[in-house]
Amino acid sequence: MELLNREFPAINIYSLLFYFVLYSFLGWIVEGLYSLVMCGSFSKNGFLIGPFKPMYGFAMTIIIVLQRYNSSLWFLGIMSIIVPSTVEYISGFLLDHLLGLKYWDYADLPLNINGYVCLLFSAFWIILVFAAIYILQPIINNIYLRGVYIFNSLSIILTIYLLVDLVLTLVAKMPKDKFI
Repeated sequence: MELLNREFPAINIYSLLFYFVLYSFLGWIVEGLYSLVMCGSFSKNGFLIGPFKPMYGFAMTIIIVLQRYNSSLWFLGIMSIIVPSTVEYISGFLLDHLLGLKYWDYADLPLNINGYVCLLFSAFWIILVFAAIYILQPIINNIYLRGVYIFNSLSIILTIYLLVDLVLTLVAKMPKDKFI
C-alpha cells in the first residue's frame, strides 16, 4: 500500500551520493535537536569534524534503494528497524573496538545489544524512517530533479569533503599504537 505516489529519480551513483550526504547532514540536525531537547543545548557531539552523521546517510540510502524493490508498509516497517539498527551497531562496535571511542551507550536501557543498540531507539528509527520516506523524500526528489546537474556536482564535492574529514578525523583520533 502506498501512502503517497512517489516519483523516484533514477538510482545512480550521483543520486546515492546526494541522499547519503543530505541524510548525513539531516542526521546531524536530528541529533543536535535531540540534544537540545534532552540537555538544553544543541550539541555537535560526533565523530567527524563537519556537520555530518554518516550513520543516517548510510541507513537512509540503503532504505531508499530497498524501497525501489518493495514499497509495502510492512517491508518498510521491518527495514526501518533492521537497517538503521544494524548500521548503528556496526558503527558503535567499530568506533569502540578500533578507536576506543564510545559516543553512545544504551547499556542501561532495557533490551539493548552490547550497549550499541536498544529497542527504544530502534523504535525511534521507525518514526524517523517513515517521516523521511513519506514526507521528506518526495520533497527531496522534487528538488533534486529540478537541479540534477547542480546537485550531482555538489554531491561529489561534499563526498570528497566527507572523505577528507574522515581521514583527518582518523589521524586525529586513532590511538597511536593502532596507527598504520
